[in-house]
Amino acid sequence: MDRPTSRPATPLTIPEIVAGWLQHFVIDKAPWCGSSSGCTYTGTGCGVGVFFTAEDAEAFDHGEALEEAAARRPDIYAAYFGSDPIVYNALEFGQVAHDGEDMGVNPDLPDDMAHAAIYALALLPR
Repeated sequence: MDRPTSRPATPLTIPEIVAGWLQHFVIDKAPWCGSSSGCTYTGTGCGVGVFFTAEDAEAFDHGEALEEAAARRPDIYAAYFGSDPIVYNALEFGQVAHDGEDMGVNPDLPDDMAHAAIYALALLPR
């Protein structure tokens, strides 16, 4: 999955986010972000930054966790992901999948994007 060149016409849905993760990280085998100095949304190794245009990623990127970055640049966050807290929670799964953090669902499963995608899909209303 290549970095987009424009913002989405409407905010991405959880299934669209999951499809992007699976394409980029699982099928295309894109490398994870190797930054040890905080979040790097400008790299395409980020479970959130991969959806941003280069310009938006640069504006969003200040080495902050998603919560702080979204609060500082709500215009960018909302353009891509809207305001649904369930979408935010899904993004958190994707962002921490490669950080080695417990995603709070089943710590016995390996931390990887395929499992983050499954967790995110489980958030959808039934």
